[in-house]
Amino acid sequence: MAELDKRFTNLEMEWKNKGKDTFVEKMLQGTGSPFSPRVEENQLPEKFKAPPIMSYKGVGDPVEHLEDFRSHVHLLGIPDEVACRAFPLTLSGSARNWFRKLPPGSVDKFEDLGRVLLTQFMTSRIWKKPPSYLLTLKQRSDETLKQFITWFNLEKTEIEEPLDDLIYSAIYHRLLTKELMMRKMSRKPPSNLQELMSKVQEFINEADVLEAIDSTRHPGQKEDKKKET
Repeated sequence: MAELDKRFTNLEMEWKNKGKDTFVEKMLQGTGSPFSPRVEENQLPEKFKAPPIMSYKGVGDPVEHLEDFRSHVHLLGIPDEVACRAFPLTLSGSARNWFRKLPPGSVDKFEDLGRVLLTQFMTSRIWKKPPSYLLTLKQRSDETLKQFITWFNLEKTEIEEPLDDLIYSAIYHRLLTKELMMRKMSRKPPSNLQELMSKVQEFINEADVLEAIDSTRHPGQKEDKKKET
């Protein structure tokens, strides 16, 4: 009976140890580097610091994060293989967990890393408006030229790479025709966007000067208007 109990105890210990070995083996497999041997050979330089950009947690635009990282990499002249090794330093949260689970040896160049990142987190990308959206913007009757251009420039930042010709049309044809500026420009329309914006700035400056002169001549008028509103 004692011999039988001993055999059962040994079998139980073997089963437990086998389970532990399997668990440890899986953990070790899970920590295998996703980089190819070629990339692994390139260690990070001594005292290397990660690019000073916000870490990516898997929430937000992955394209923007990649562009920020690439800009710093190109500025510092970091080789492609070293960029691969450095990129995980800019990840945290769910993005870091995702990186750890990449198949071992699956990343041989930074292009591979960028592709799998975008594939995984593309649904978090902030999609920009089409360039044609600018053609829907129009100066309001109660809006000054300066206010319209300021608003227009803010909206332009939300557009996916608008062309100069489209920006020209959006500004030139959406300004109110009663503007003195439009009457003057119609005599000799600007030939390109740079010329147009130069003319626009001239009229904004003129308007600012006239407003300053008017407020000097009638200092109390502006305050009275504020009280009325």
